[in-house]
Amino acid sequence: MNPPLNEVSFNENEKPDMAILDVMLPDVDGFSICRRIREKHNFPVIMLTAKDEEIDKITGLTLGGDDYITKPFRPLELIARVKAQLRRFTKYNTVEPPQEQKIIEFSGLILDKNTHECMLNEKLLSLTPTEFSILWVLASNRGRVVSSEEFYPILTPQGKQAVQDWAYLLQKKL
Repeated sequence: MNPPLNEVSFNENEKPDMAILDVMLPDVDGFSICRRIREKHNFPVIMLTAKDEEIDKITGLTLGGDDYITKPFRPLELIARVKAQLRRFTKYNTVEPPQEQKIIEFSGLILDKNTHECMLNEKLLSLTPTEFSILWVLASNRGRVVSSEEFYPILTPQGKQAVQDWAYLLQKKL
């Protein structure tokens, strides 16, 4: 007997190609499962259900469903829709993952992640590893506000005050 579907989780080794969900499950509704899937995954989701009201279809598609099929359905139509979703998913999701950036250059600043060297207007700056890491995060995210929480992996367990202190020290060097 299978345990109740009260939590959506996948083994790290499992990489589902698609999910076909019924909206009316005994322990949890398919809309909730679809919402949880969309928090971490982008594989196709087809809602397959007896709920045929317009609001149900809109809800299913709005929560991240890629298609909505009502019961009764024709098996060959389901197969065709599954194939179409998989074809579309594989076509648009085969982009090579971006290469990790190793050098950042802008406005006279050059950061080399391999050597941990920082040059400003052709002058080598002496930065601690933490200062370099903070500056790397800032330069990688230029044009947007970076929250102090984004620095926690660098500064753990030092906390929020440490972010402000390090930023102040770094600002003095620049």
